[in-house]
Amino acid sequence: MSTHPSTAPRTRHEVNLGFANDAITAEERRMWRRIPSPLTTRVYTLDEQELLTCHADDVGEGGMHLRAPVGYGLAVGQRYEIRFDDEQPLPEYNHINGERRYATVVRTEVNINATPHEVGVGLRFDNPVFL
Repeated sequence: MSTHPSTAPRTRHEVNLGFANDAITAEERRMWRRIPSPLTTRVYTLDEQELLTCHADDVGEGGMHLRAPVGYGLAVGQRYEIRFDDEQPLPEYNHINGERRYATVVRTEVNINATPHEVGVGLRFDNPVFL
């Protein structure tokens, strides 16, 4: 019998991404797999003002992770419109390039090892992206 992702037991794992807390023991909250993504991503406020352009680290059906410069005020609980906007996307991303998605920030981590410093941002999509 298969377990629905929302009721499946969550696993614990070690995360080492070079952020302030190098080894973070965290509950895994992802319900979908993530795939590495070189897509250019534009982040807009809900009143359609462009906030920043950055690159996604990975994208999954339920969310994504991106890295942004420090200073844009991205904080847990805030909602944004995310636009995948790559001029020459890899073929496996053609079907989501140009899409717009609303997402909520669920995690932020400052990367003190990057020059200049950056913030890793975990976003959860309001509606799934089918990869």
